[in-house]
Amino acid sequence: MLFTEKQSFFTRIKQQLCCVARVPLDKLLRTVGFKSLPEVIIIGAQKSGTSALFNYMNQHPCLQGPYKKEVHYFDAQYYQNGISWYSKQFSPVSKNKIIFEATPSYLYRNWCAERIYKYNKDIKLIAVLREPVGRAFSAWNMARQVYFSNERDRIVESTIGIQSEKIKEGMTELLTAEHFKSFSECILRELDIIKSGEENPVPNFIRRGIYAEQINRYFKFFDKEQLLILDHKNLIEQPDKVLGKIESFVGVRNIDWSDKDLGKKHVGEYSTGIDNATELLLKDFYKSHNEKLFNLIGKEFDW
Repeated sequence: MLFTEKQSFFTRIKQQLCCVARVPLDKLLRTVGFKSLPEVIIIGAQKSGTSALFNYMNQHPCLQGPYKKEVHYFDAQYYQNGISWYSKQFSPVSKNKIIFEATPSYLYRNWCAERIYKYNKDIKLIAVLREPVGRAFSAWNMARQVYFSNERDRIVESTIGIQSEKIKEGMTELLTAEHFKSFSECILRELDIIKSGEENPVPNFIRRGIYAEQINRYFKFFDKEQLLILDHKNLIEQPDKVLGKIESFVGVRNIDWSDKDLGKKHVGEYSTGIDNATELLLKDFYKSHNEKLFNLIGKEFDW
């Protein structure tokens, strides 16, 4: 077998070993000690900049994400496939790199904290929180875009196919109805469901913004030092400073981010805004919940 001078010695060895062993490269690397499981997880929140953060972190030479951003191992039926399935979602890396993943629904789903703890009690977790009224409106707009998309049926099937029957029914009702409900209609309906005592209304535009109860679930299993809580506004306005905090938190060297692509990702364009009455209603609803969050985490955001 001939090799060019540009190929490293290590690359040549890998190719020769794969040729002799006749096994896939990924499997061979895991066998000889390369790691392929995350030590850091971005757990949420949905519509709070996790896609941007995922793209930023993937540009760091010591960090590596999975083949696709959202793995959904701990919150979906993939969990039944076991840890070997989870491992295969990541490319094997040497010990000097840290693997991470980002599935924003992990924060909201009430069974994820315990599952993640059973997987790795020493895991480091990152949560990006967004002002809840804006987050709810962004989530509704995302659902609206799916509803009017030419790809709606395919997206609906792929999105709800991994969820529970209750979630599947609720999302199907929203996304396949003859009339797509306005933001105000969805909010008023969900508020009524919450008042009735139902724990997991679907859709859950409001409920996902009640962060205190979600963060508290993780504090029942993990030390507070294991969870880095970030404000979405800071991530958007000062990404380099936020990434510096993340570097220190996960234990990788600080790099110069000035030559990296830190532009805004997946910025939503809305055809309409929130009407004043609905906005005031939501702000009043979230006031006490935000106060609980700030007391819980020991700091306040400008919400």
